[in-house]
Amino acid sequence: MKQLLLCCLILFTLSACKKVDVPDGTPSCIKQMIRKMEREGSHKKGTVEKLMVNGVVYYVFPAPSQSRDAFDEMYNEYCEYVCAPSGGITGKGSSDCPDLQGAIITSIYKFSE
Repeated sequence: MKQLLLCCLILFTLSACKKVDVPDGTPSCIKQMIRKMEREGSHKKGTVEKLMVNGVVYYVFPAPSQSRDAFDEMYNEYCEYVCAPSGGITGKGSSDCPDLQGAIITSIYKFSE
């Protein structure tokens, strides 16, 4: 009986963990942020994008699904907040982002509905 309960507990725990399928080399803190957003259900659609500009890597997360005028958020590869490149009432973000012209953009994760 104890073994059956232990097996059920293990299976339940494993099924509750969603694998975050992102490219190799994605920082673990970025993966953790994606997992947290999936778990909370705050991001039901949108894509996490990796931007590389002048040798610097950034990750842009979409605004939460329930917020119309929320900002997208950009983090560096150490998960430090950098700025809001878009969103808000004007759609132009926080206007304090580094110059992203010429950035190489790669989608690394798509939130499921």
